[in-house]
Order: sequence, then structure tokens, then C-alpha cells
Amino acid sequence: MNTYFLHLPDNYVPIPLLHRDLWTAALRSGNFKQGQSHLIKLYNGEFNFCCLGVLCEVESIPRQSKEGQYNYLGHTAILPDIIPQYQTFADSGIFPSGVTVDIIDKDGNRFQNNQSFTELNDSGLSFDLIADIIDQLYTNYV
Repeated sequence: MNTYFLHLPDNYVPIPLLHRDLWTAALRSGNFKQGQSHLIKLYNGEFNFCCLGVLCEVESIPRQSKEGQYNYLGHTAILPDIIPQYQTFADSGIFPSGVTVDIIDKDGNRFQNNQSFTELNDSGLSFDLIADIIDQLYTNYV
């Protein structure tokens, strides 16, 4: 199982994030199968999600299908612009300034300086651990 080390700037203060608790609860729920490289992908009859695809589900962004490929408002790998409260994430879930995450895989290999949720997700870090990182970086507001 992969684990992580979170690097925060000195005096880091968690940033308010709309629906943080809904997002992290969804990631921990077991209701979403984790996948890589796409916000959402149908694989063997089952939807697989990136952690940002789970965010799209939480925010009720409509799923669309084109020729068997699923997306959110035409976006397959990056967040749609329609979610203004997440614009600081840019397209791939960029962390706040100065924040990085090192991922340590099950063999002890360290992958340093990950700077986005897309990188964490596609490296195989579990939804539970990604939710833990979200909880450390952000406070909830509704």
C-alpha cells in the first residue's frame, strides 16, 4: 500500500473549501471505484473515477457520454470551469502554493514533489489517503 509525506510551508493555514466534508466523505464511502487518467471511465461495466471525478459527482456536474466515453461537460481528464469555487485548483487539482506531497510506494520508492490531486490519484494513492490530505489542506465551509 502506498503512503505519503505532506510538505507544508511554514505557518500554513488551511484554506476554506466549499463542500470539503462532502468530497472527503464521498472519497471514503467505498461507493466510488478508483481509476486513473480520466475523471470518469466505464471499464468492464463499472464506472471508475479520479478523485476529481468524485468531486464532480459531489457537485452534481452532469455526466455526458460521447461514443462510449464519459465526461463532465466535455472534460475527460481536467475539472470543468463551471465550478468557480475550485478555480484555485486550476485544471488538475493544483495544491496551494508551496505544498507538495511525496508518495512512498509499497517497495519503499519515493516519488517526490507531487503538486496536484491528479498526480496523487494517478500514482495510485488511495482515495482514503487523498481524503486525509484534503482534510489537512482545507477547512470545510458550506
